[in-house]
Amino acid sequence: MSCLNPVKGNLHRKHQLVLNIYYLFLRIVLQTKCQCIMPFATRDGEILLGQARAYFFDAEGGGGGGGRAGRKRRGPWRANKSIVWWYEEIREIHKRRYLLKNTALEIFSTTGRTSLLAFAFESDREQVYNTVHKSLSLSLSLSLS
Repeated sequence: MSCLNPVKGNLHRKHQLVLNIYYLFLRIVLQTKCQCIMPFATRDGEILLGQARAYFFDAEGGGGGGGRAGRKRRGPWRANKSIVWWYEEIREIHKRRYLLKNTALEIFSTTGRTSLLAFAFESDREQVYNTVHKSLSLSLSLSLS
C-alpha cells in the first residue's frame, strides 16, 4: 500500500495518463492494487482514494482475460473498466472474506450497485476501509450542516 504521486508500473499507457491527470487535479490520499470481483469475471487493477471520490482502474489495457490466462472476455468486462464511487453515493461498506481470507471489502451504493474488492493483504484492506470510512463520516457531517 502506498501513497504515490506520479503513477509508475505496468498499467496501460492510456490509464497511466489518466491517473497522472487525476494526481495533478485531485488529491489522491491512498493507492493500492486490488481485484474487482464480479459474478463472471475478476479484474486486476488499482483503487485510488481521493478526497471526494474513490476510483477503480482496470490494469489490463484491453487484451487478455479476466485474471485467468487464456480466457476470453465476455459480458461487462469486454472493454477497459473503470469505476468511480462518490462518497455521497456510498450507502454502506463492509469487510468481507474472499478465498477464505479476511482481505475483501464490499461497497454498497445508493444507486443499487455493489462491488467486491479483494486485496492481497489484510493490512491493505484495513487501510482502505479506514480511509473510506473516515471520508464517509466527513461527507455525512458536511451534508448535515
